[in-house]
Formats: sequence, structure tokens, C-alpha cells
Amino acid sequence: MDNFNKLEFSIFSYLIENKEAVSQQTISEVSQELHVSSSMITKVCQKMGYTGFLEYKASLKYEDKVLPRKHDDGGYDLLIHYFNSLKSTDFFDRIEQAAYIIEKARLTVFVGIGLSGYLGEYASQLFARNGIASVSVNDFTAQLNGVYNSEDVAIVLSVSGETKEVNKQILTFKKEGLTVVVVSNTENNTAAHLADFVISYYVPNHIDEVHYNSATQVPVLFILESLVKKVRVLKGGTDE
Repeated sequence: MDNFNKLEFSIFSYLIENKEAVSQQTISEVSQELHVSSSMITKVCQKMGYTGFLEYKASLKYEDKVLPRKHDDGGYDLLIHYFNSLKSTDFFDRIEQAAYIIEKARLTVFVGIGLSGYLGEYASQLFARNGIASVSVNDFTAQLNGVYNSEDVAIVLSVSGETKEVNKQILTFKKEGLTVVVVSNTENNTAAHLADFVISYYVPNHIDEVHYNSATQVPVLFILESLVKKVRVLKGGTDE
């Protein structure tokens, strides 16, 4: 599946992670759900080895009737596809560009809420252990006006990119002159549009009635660790 671009991979992920729902949907309904064209869905199905969406749906019904249900692999296949897809995207170029921004900054500020906040704390400690000045912010009641300046960079972690508190903080950072790098599941959300630079990872997410859940945070960890390795090299160290 390493011939998928980012958008195609997000469609592919939806199709394989939501087989029961997809088997009952029309191509127009999937198109509206994913905010992509029907022709793009057809193209992805063809890359999967089918003539189109209808044949893919037919295979799901056959699979459900004839084949025993597979044991949940815990997302293993999805992660394999994600890492394979990186070879055909600009992922590593974007990591290098973001690393240059961080390397030149006085301070790196990690921002997130919920699980993203915990990842921000981890990233801050990881960067500090590698000689990169960093802090994490997950208390959005704190008054941060004037604390940071244009020599700093904010790394904002947000799965959906639509958390109001996080986006308000981005606006504050922009007002203070910080460069804002957003790490998010897509490039088509509010946080990404507010940012100076975006690194996206495109994996299926599940929304319930309580909050927005990411299927996995492994890509975020990989992005953070890739960034610290690249910054370390830029500072004259090694990538080990």
C-alpha cells in the first residue's frame, strides 16, 4: 500500500476500519463522510485491487458470510500501512523543515490537552534530555501573554485540530510572534489553518458522545522522536 498518498491512505484506512458501516453505505455517503469526491474513492478501491467501490462492497458481504471473523489485531495492520506509506509522501522533508525551525528557536513550547497534553509533557522531557530547551503547556487557565516571544516555537499537538482551548492558545502565540507548528491527524482543520507549518499523519479516528478519540497515538510519538533526532543532528550530534 506504499503507493497511496496521504489523502488516499486516509480513505483506505476508513474503508478497512469501518467495513460493517461501509457495507451499508453508498459511495455518495462515504464521499460525504470523508469530504472527498466519489472518483477519489473509486481510485482507492482500484488501487486495492477492485474494479471500484461496488466490487469492494460485494467483497465485504462475501467475507462476512463465508469467512470466519478475524481476531482484532489491535491496529497492527493499520500501523504497518501507515509506516509503509511514509516512503511515498513528503513526510521526511517536513520533519527536516520543522527541525530547522526548532533548531533556530530559543525555546520549544509543547501544547496539548488530554492525551495530547501528556504527549507534550513526554516530548518536552525528551527534547530537554537531548539539550533542546523546552517546556510543556496543558493548563489553559494560565496567563501566558508576554511569557514567550518571537524567538520561540510552539509545537501544538491536536488530533482533531478543533479544540477551542488549543486554537485560542494558537492565536495567543501568533499574537506574541511565535512560530506555530501543528501536529494533527489532517491538514484540513482549524488548528492547521492557523499554523505556520503542519505535520499530519492521517489515521482513522473514532468520535463518541464524550470526546474525540484517536485510534492510535503511535504516529505522533514517531513524529516527536523523528524531530528530536533531526534537531540533534543539526546541533552537531548523532541521530542514534
